[in-house]
Amino acid sequence: MAFNAHEVLEAAWKNGPFAERMLWQALAQLAVGVTHIQRGNPKGARTLLTRAATRLTEFRPEDEADAPYGIDRAGLIAYAEALLAAVDAQRPIAPEELKPRLCG
Repeated sequence: MAFNAHEVLEAAWKNGPFAERMLWQALAQLAVGVTHIQRGNPKGARTLLTRAATRLTEFRPEDEADAPYGIDRAGLIAYAEALLAAVDAQRPIAPEELKPRLCG
């Protein structure tokens, strides 16, 4: 499921409004990071989750109080960081932990 989400998010990243491209890129990378966890690739997961968290942190919507489409950027940053901590600790990650909430 995460890989399918990546396909849709990548299209939004490459074809969406310029001001939103970093957001869509970050979400696509988050989806690929989750896919790497599902496939047992911690190195790939770490790389993509780190990129996703960085881009989500760097993304600044024109109106900081009005995130595009109600996306919970802070919540997704915390989610990516929690997954990174689990990967680094080599802690098993349950399937239900691999379902991020995009909106608060």
